[in-house]
Amino acid sequence: MKGIAAALCLTLALALVALVGAGSAGAGEVRLTQCINTGGNVTTTPGSLDISLGWGTSQLGNMNKFLRTNYVIVSVTRGTQTSGLSTIGAFGWTNPVLTPLPDGRIVYISRYLLSLGVIASGETVSIRFELWSTQKVYDDQGLEYGGAQGGLISAINCVITAT
Repeated sequence: MKGIAAALCLTLALALVALVGAGSAGAGEVRLTQCINTGGNVTTTPGSLDISLGWGTSQLGNMNKFLRTNYVIVSVTRGTQTSGLSTIGAFGWTNPVLTPLPDGRIVYISRYLLSLGVIASGETVSIRFELWSTQKVYDDQGLEYGGAQGGLISAINCVITAT
């Protein structure tokens, strides 16, 4: 039962992340929800390349706890070079902004933004993104994420190609 609850929590979290990730990304910005929705393969225009992910909740206290206790692990492969990045807390996340959603709810949204430099036409960049929490965090329905289990989003793998 605990495994089913964890899977449901992750599904609901991804649904909210997908909703938060809706809308148009900036030129050269790849939202990680695009990677989820396309099976892990995304195309973008040549030029500056940024990746982003949104997190939202209607309660500012829940958002602030999430920002204090999350950590991100990103692995980036360009050609034969692989580099890693790990951040703790609010580093890399924007300040929460009250944002209306298409369903009428108003939520606090914070976005994780990471610049990957310039991507040339025909170049491919592979990323692996993980989102974890050192403490339990809660969504608007009171479902808990993180804590002893840790994973909010255990892994998003994405291959980004400039065309």
